[in-house]
Amino acid sequence: MNYQNIQWQSGTIPCEPSAELSSVLDEMTDINPSFRDCGIIICNETDLSAAVSVKKSNNNIWMKIKSSADDFIFFFIENIIRYKKTDTHQAYNVVRLAKLLEVSQPTLSRVYAMYNWGGIEKGQKYLSFINNLDGRLRDMLFAGKVSIQAAVQFGEFFAGEATDKLLAALQPLTFSEINQSLQYIVEITKQKGEMTSALTDIARQLSGKNAKEIIETLYRMRYPNRSVMEKRFEDYLVRTKLKNRVTAPFLLEKQQYSLNLTFKDSADLIKQLDTIRQKISSIDPSKDMFVLDNLFGEADNPKTDKQDNK
Repeated sequence: MNYQNIQWQSGTIPCEPSAELSSVLDEMTDINPSFRDCGIIICNETDLSAAVSVKKSNNNIWMKIKSSADDFIFFFIENIIRYKKTDTHQAYNVVRLAKLLEVSQPTLSRVYAMYNWGGIEKGQKYLSFINNLDGRLRDMLFAGKVSIQAAVQFGEFFAGEATDKLLAALQPLTFSEINQSLQYIVEITKQKGEMTSALTDIARQLSGKNAKEIIETLYRMRYPNRSVMEKRFEDYLVRTKLKNRVTAPFLLEKQQYSLNLTFKDSADLIKQLDTIRQKISSIDPSKDMFVLDNLFGEADNPKTDKQDNK
């Protein structure tokens, strides 16, 4: 936007924003201090009778911006507020502002993309979801405790169910831990088959636990054959000559391993690596226990060592 199209004015603002616009702007806590109290009017012409008041003035200072609604929304994101790409509350308010200003579909699509909300279809889905959301999940979403993707998956699955008590038990967790926990809770409930009793049982088992205990409890509930899985993983390390050489992530929740080798010289290192390579290359890809889908699948359908070694 050409900054020559911006004029600062003093005195009573000639028109006030609609109640809906005022509600959206009043909810924004991330407006830059320079613009916090001033009013904003946008218009395509110098005639203020065609102007749209976007923000009320609290100090008799206001800006008249000669701009289309489409250009203004990007000026607003880049200058009026402190833009935060992953802030769902900010994204929600900016999208509501854009729709109230009736920006074009291509512009709305760009706004969605600026906040990782995808295109029009996914963005509209997220907007509708938040519009109909209340309670603790909404509070967690706006506070940045959970991602919009995880909240939608959880909220849609448990639509109509009372989840506040369960969500309260997750408060000791970090952002990524909450996202993972919500996925686990959905999967555990699918396994149990009865939604209300599953929620009650999960909430009871998590009550009063610290972060590590919560993650471990959900993990054990999600994978009841964990002991089988751990034994199979240990056996795999033995067969591949990697026992005491591989460090696996906590609870084997992701494919990110470390290899630790002790060697006396280059020849010794090459020999060890060659031994490992030979063992690994002889493994059927479907039996690669570093791939969690294989490991979990085997743990859910355990086989005897005799079968496994065929």
